[in-house]
Amino acid sequence: MKIDSTVTLSIILAIVALFAPIFTTMINNRYKIKMKQIDLLNEKYTNETLHVKKLFESFLQDYGIYQGDQKTVALENLKGSYYKCLPYVPKKHSAEFINFYNTLVDRHAYDSKQIMNEKLIFVIKDILDGL
Repeated sequence: MKIDSTVTLSIILAIVALFAPIFTTMINNRYKIKMKQIDLLNEKYTNETLHVKKLFESFLQDYGIYQGDQKTVALENLKGSYYKCLPYVPKKHSAEFINFYNTLVDRHAYDSKQIMNEKLIFVIKDILDGL
């Protein structure tokens, strides 16, 4: 029995036509899943970055308020902002932040202003640039 080449070609094309949409769908779904994962990671990174920036902005704003009006309420708000930012401070800069905090607690406004202007502003800028 001899098989005609046109029949063989027709059968092969029919089989390919059956499976091609399935393979195409599988490839598209894998691509969509990978893109969704990338989008979720990007969104998570963006949200975390914005959160850290807001914490440090709040810290600097509370420090400005404290410098303008050195009342207990302003100091308490500044302490709260300090502790919110502390987990995001790299270990190599933690001593500067702790020194700043101790100066605040001892109510040495001029010294805290020097530490802020000479060290912490640049440390905070480095932290935010590193995000």
